[in-house]
Amino acid sequence: MYFKNELLDLRQLTWTKTRESSGTAGSYLKSYSYENGKKKYYKLSYFDDISGKFGYESFNEIIACILLDVFEFEHLNYFLSEALIKINNKEYKTYLTYSYDFKGI
Repeated sequence: MYFKNELLDLRQLTWTKTRESSGTAGSYLKSYSYENGKKKYYKLSYFDDISGKFGYESFNEIIACILLDVFEFEHLNYFLSEALIKINNKEYKTYLTYSYDFKGI
């Protein structure tokens, strides 16, 4: 339910800390695409562009979703997937989260 067993090819997307909306930008690189006319929002874990290493925040998002479901709190639904991405003309394979909304309830 929370993990999509698929490798997404998102190398064509642009990753930035800001998004095209009001509100705070946040700390993690984000992007979006359109799927069947619906906007799909992606968020990476912490990324160190010097070492090319990613953090584990995407996994924390999923753990939080599971706990919120257990306690029956309304929340933004995230999904975890593995993806191919490109940052500064360098390709990486990493895990990320995505949702069909970015503000939640």
